[in-house]
Amino acid sequence: MHSKSDQIYCKQFYNLKIEEKSKATEISKKTRKSFNDSIENQVYKLALQLIKYYKNTGNGKIPVQLTAKEATELKNRFAKNETNDLFYFALIGLAREFSINYSDKVGAVAITSTGNIYFGFNIEFPGLDVSSFIHAEQAAVANARIPRADRAMEKQIDFLYVSAAPCGSCRQMLLNANGNVNKINIRFPYNGQIIDEKLPHLIKLPFGDLDLNLFDIRDVSFSGIKKRKVLQDGFLSKRLSDVSAPTPIQEAAIRAALQGYTNKDIESYRGTAVELISETGRSEIFAGSYIESTGANHSIRPITQILVGLLDAGYNFRETSPVMNGHGERIVDARAVMVQGDDYPFSSLSETVLFVKKIAGSFTNRVELLTYERYSIKSSGNKDKD
Repeated sequence: MHSKSDQIYCKQFYNLKIEEKSKATEISKKTRKSFNDSIENQVYKLALQLIKYYKNTGNGKIPVQLTAKEATELKNRFAKNETNDLFYFALIGLAREFSINYSDKVGAVAITSTGNIYFGFNIEFPGLDVSSFIHAEQAAVANARIPRADRAMEKQIDFLYVSAAPCGSCRQMLLNANGNVNKINIRFPYNGQIIDEKLPHLIKLPFGDLDLNLFDIRDVSFSGIKKRKVLQDGFLSKRLSDVSAPTPIQEAAIRAALQGYTNKDIESYRGTAVELISETGRSEIFAGSYIESTGANHSIRPITQILVGLLDAGYNFRETSPVMNGHGERIVDARAVMVQGDDYPFSSLSETVLFVKKIAGSFTNRVELLTYERYSIKSSGNKDKD
């Protein structure tokens, strides 16, 4: 039997509590009880088992992603006789462990066409505007786009499990961030049952690339539009030739820009790389791409992917100040490199500086801006810290 506090956490975790004043979405006590008893409590129990398993095994850390093999082994060990839905909803409990917030923890689980699983979680920073907050669905997509040592970034998300229907901004983001929007299934609990909807069904009069005829569906891929001729003839073929002996952080930022997604001209491809330096002199580089939503509406910024990478590497910037890396060392400084077109009128420089200061505490090194023309990349030197 669960304690009263456990039951409260259970309801918060599965996000099924509905305000009584909302008559349109109110569900009967009988239906709610039946649903809680048959599914919610099972999900809650399994989630606790999985959290306990990871915290008591190996390095005691929960991973932010699982390979298809790891997911199968985990299910066979803890949920062999349970449905895939129950298992995936329980994984939301793992994702929520990464939430950095001052309200409710939110989790999301993305399953790609390769069978690999990526966790998403909400990240909120005190002192910054709410527009800088990262939603769980955004983090899940950014997580899937991180190239790893054993695999490239994912090309297609087939299933997205969330504790409630995605908000409007995340639905808009998913229209552009996923390869074939007609393929992704979004599953969430509602009104006493599990809802399984295709993304287009959740959006009336969608406003995305396909809806505006910006792309033929055959040309759309999760890795972006780098097959377009303007990139093949220009940026891709010349990406490093004009940067003499690029440093690792410069190359990371350039490659991040190439892995981005945009439906505009080449100049709007952007990438950012951040190098964090610990008190022992250890340095690690994390990079992120820009994933543009149509009309620049609720796009995913490079810093989102960088933050997911930090959590994947074991960085702790929730409970300690200053931030500690995965080796238990204090982060004492940082440097950053940004890549964008030289004619691009917008910049995320100030935002990058703010976020890095939040992570590194001090920020003595300046941000280097690499700009590119159609057939070249050049360094414009350092920008002021502020």
